[in-house]
Amino acid sequence: MVCISCNNPRKQKWHEDIDYFSAMLYEKHIDFEKIVNKKEFSRDLGKLKRKVHRLMDYEIVLELQAILAKLHIAHTNVTINYWGITHFPIYTEIFDDGLFIVGICPSRTTYLRQRIVGINDIPIDEVYEKLSTLVSYENEYWLKAEIPFHINSPEILSFCGIVNYENDIIYNLEDGRKKVFNAKKDYQDSQMIFAHELLNSTWLKNQYKNYWFKVLDDNTLYIQYNKCEEDPRYPFALFVEKIDSVFNSNPIEKLCFDLRLNTGGNSFLVDPLINRIKQQQGLTIYTLISRRTYSSGTMAALDLKDEFNALLIGEPTGGSPKSYGDIRTFSLPNSGVKVHYCVQYFSLLETDDPFIAPDIYIDYLSEEYFKGRDPVLEYVLNN
Repeated sequence: MVCISCNNPRKQKWHEDIDYFSAMLYEKHIDFEKIVNKKEFSRDLGKLKRKVHRLMDYEIVLELQAILAKLHIAHTNVTINYWGITHFPIYTEIFDDGLFIVGICPSRTTYLRQRIVGINDIPIDEVYEKLSTLVSYENEYWLKAEIPFHINSPEILSFCGIVNYENDIIYNLEDGRKKVFNAKKDYQDSQMIFAHELLNSTWLKNQYKNYWFKVLDDNTLYIQYNKCEEDPRYPFALFVEKIDSVFNSNPIEKLCFDLRLNTGGNSFLVDPLINRIKQQQGLTIYTLISRRTYSSGTMAALDLKDEFNALLIGEPTGGSPKSYGDIRTFSLPNSGVKVHYCVQYFSLLETDDPFIAPDIYIDYLSEEYFKGRDPVLEYVLNN
């Protein structure tokens, strides 16, 4: 990474990058002339250029992301990591009943499972609204999936006007306690302790594997497809062979295809597995979806629906059935900031909804989560 602060003159280098940012998006992003409000886009970039001299590098990168976020194209964004963006050792999740702490550093475990109702006495809904200006999203479910990655960063919270970076940052808890972090000391803890229930839930215990399977209740095959990307240590062809062996040696009646953690990749990777499933007679197929079902994960859900009339269970997808995609990347010449843009438009369904709705909606509740229960999978096993 180039340390642009060391370049001379710094201001000129950033101006060149901002001009390049604009030119490349107009040249390379499909339909950019149609998507963008030219006057507003030009005005925003002009304002940024005029204040470059008084901004930190990370603030300039966040400004560029905020400008792209206005387009509401989920795949069009700036990589904001590695620019002095730090994170407190606190991990949160937005449930239907609020924002809860699900992971924290070992010295603060008494705060696990606590609901956050505000930051620095700003109500949490207002915090969401401020943070939303930095998220490229097409529906509220993807926004819910993304906000937790911003809500523990002092730089992002400061940029969005939620906190003053120089002061302690206070997470207001529902029980009246206040969790205090200091931006200069309490970040990048090497360890995180997660609520132990995560280790007990089938859908979360192998979340870092691209794909895996397990036979449940003798006649139910559970397949979790977390990433549309081949694992070089476990070729997808071998995975399909093992699925084939399961079908040949077990009386499988139900197939549960879990896409709740699938944020995309290669849309065609899953095709051999779908072709194998087609050969199996008498299967009842369920597809589990969530806010993190996105991009090629959304396409996989639609493929299963189209091919097998699979019942969709869970919550609406973070991915939209009508969306710009097929992502490419360019880097700004001086800073090296990576910008992601789209070269194709996908219209997968005739719908006005910016998400794929489940056939069976199941609430995503903290109470169930912290009991180690998975009501979505339980629905499959009980029906």
